Amino acid sequence: MSDDTFPSRLRDARKAAGLTQVELADRVGVHQTRLSQIEGGAATDLEMRWKLAVALGVDPATLDGRLASVRRRRR
Repeated sequence: MSDDTFPSRLRDARKAAGLTQVELADRVGVHQTRLSQIEGGAATDLEMRWKLAVALGVDPATLDGRLASVRRRRR
């Protein structure tokens, strides 16, 4: 069972979507090695977290609760 951190939620969402790291990386415009680093716990900004959620088709707030306020501002 994964812990409840952004990297683990991201990895779980990617796997649930049936995507490889390469496929998701292509969707958000980064190299697979960068996505691997993010899933491994490397820092990433909220904009990238938003892009990842959108590419996965999940509510951004499920990956990072701070994105709930971003969602409200973008509407």
